[in-house]
Amino acid sequence: MINERWDRIKHSALNKKSLSICCFILFVFFSAFKIGIFNQLIVESGSFPVFADCFTGYINKLILTGACSVILIRIRWRFVIIVFYAAQTLYILVNVMYYLSFQGYLHISQYIGLFSEAFDLITHAALPWDSRSLFAFIDLPFLAGILFGYRQLFELNKRYVFKPVLYCSSIAFIYYFYKWEVPVETPLDTMKNAYESDASVVKKYGLLTFNATDLFNFREAHSHIQNINYGPPVTVPDTGEPHPNILIFQVESLDANIISYKHRKEYVTPFLHALSNECFFFPYMLSYHLAGSTSDCEFSAINSVEPLSDFPSIKIRNYDYPNSMLKRCASDGYSVIAFHGNRGSYFNRNFAFKKMGFQKFFDMPAMGLPEIGWGASDESVYDFVRSQLLHQKQPFFYYCITMSSHEPYIFAKQYYRNKTFDDIKNGPMRNYLNSMSYVDNTLAKFIPAVRNACPNTVIFIFGDHTPSLPKCGYAKSMIEIDQRPFEFVPLFIITPGSAVYREKMYAVSFLDIAPTILAAARCREPIRSNGINLLSLPTRDREIPFCHGVYSRKALYEKFARKRQAFR
Repeated sequence: MINERWDRIKHSALNKKSLSICCFILFVFFSAFKIGIFNQLIVESGSFPVFADCFTGYINKLILTGACSVILIRIRWRFVIIVFYAAQTLYILVNVMYYLSFQGYLHISQYIGLFSEAFDLITHAALPWDSRSLFAFIDLPFLAGILFGYRQLFELNKRYVFKPVLYCSSIAFIYYFYKWEVPVETPLDTMKNAYESDASVVKKYGLLTFNATDLFNFREAHSHIQNINYGPPVTVPDTGEPHPNILIFQVESLDANIISYKHRKEYVTPFLHALSNECFFFPYMLSYHLAGSTSDCEFSAINSVEPLSDFPSIKIRNYDYPNSMLKRCASDGYSVIAFHGNRGSYFNRNFAFKKMGFQKFFDMPAMGLPEIGWGASDESVYDFVRSQLLHQKQPFFYYCITMSSHEPYIFAKQYYRNKTFDDIKNGPMRNYLNSMSYVDNTLAKFIPAVRNACPNTVIFIFGDHTPSLPKCGYAKSMIEIDQRPFEFVPLFIITPGSAVYREKMYAVSFLDIAPTILAAARCREPIRSNGINLLSLPTRDREIPFCHGVYSRKALYEKFARKRQAFR
């Protein structure tokens, strides 16, 4: 009886050991395959790889994964391998989701600077999710098998496996180091090179090296301030005429292509499409959408400077925004006020806006508006702005930032639904078009009301950046030059006299907004800028700075126009 029980125990232990060994082998194989997918996606292909491509360099990944796994299992405690696996999977998920959403690489320094904003995105379900990221968990079932038989694997590893693997991996490392051709420049030198893109650095050194170098290159406030390029002085002649009001709409995710986009042979934004033929219209304005994400828009538009590419510029400490156009307007008697349907703490706006020169900042709590989904609806913000106009001293400078069309484009449908888009099967695309229809609908109501109430008002409408959409039937306004993404948004300028002009030769940029506004407002104090006054026609082909390079306005316009024509 005792012998039979002992035999059953031995048989059970043997089965458990065999199962654990099988799980370990499969874990190594699938982990290496996961790394192959990640490497092909992020470094090599730029799109989701085909199955065969994931086995490029598979033997090396297999050896590395196996050696690391053996070394980790040599440690007696299970939680070590759990923590390591969780950290690796989280690293893959964060980088892949960011890459699939924004077609760029996440800077660790950027993540540190925007930690509170990233947390807010997650809590409001606004962080884009791509189901393709689930490949990061393909080895998880086999990890569970390893943890189940961890004691048997630990004993087996300790007796027979650990030392041979440690010796062989050490010899392989020494051989690899001996054969390694040391590059002429370091990763840090390459990242500082104005002619090297993030993509070329990642391809040359790997994503982990790129992230580590970026973290090492995390600079202090003084260094950030010194790297801001203000450009030459720009002056506006004093005509002696009264100052007009200035009203600005910074519209979330308003893409250049959406103005002429049709569904079922109907324009998605009929008001804005008609408006493009009734005002100053610049179809392709280069968006600065870098380390500061959305906040880069108002940072570059208000201050007429290019934002930093490796740190959220709006969070630079001890910076007093000496080039802000708001301060010029305030010195000429303008009431300078900002409105935003989000909390002022988001992107540090409640502090930064005051330092830029806003005399008042009405965020969602200050306006007393209810939060629906994430932030207040655009319509409720416009209603509040209209109520302020009833007793507003003129001239005024209003800067409105919208929220309803923020990614993942699920907020507008809680209070607006255009049934025209119900036949679209792709959910993100359907939600985006519905959001843009809502944006168009609210502007169609609000802008005529403002023009009637305050006829001496110059109105600016522009997008902050292109939408974050997976591959679908909508082609967002982005081109790639020198392995860098260039995003384009539209710009509308409505003058009191309803002057009409459509730009057909040159691209413009966020840097042009401040010189144009100061010219329209007839402010006398000069500003420094690499931008131009867009109301001074014809438009000049002055170069546009972007990510340490300079680009021809005409070449940018033509390149994007060709891409758009090819898509049609």
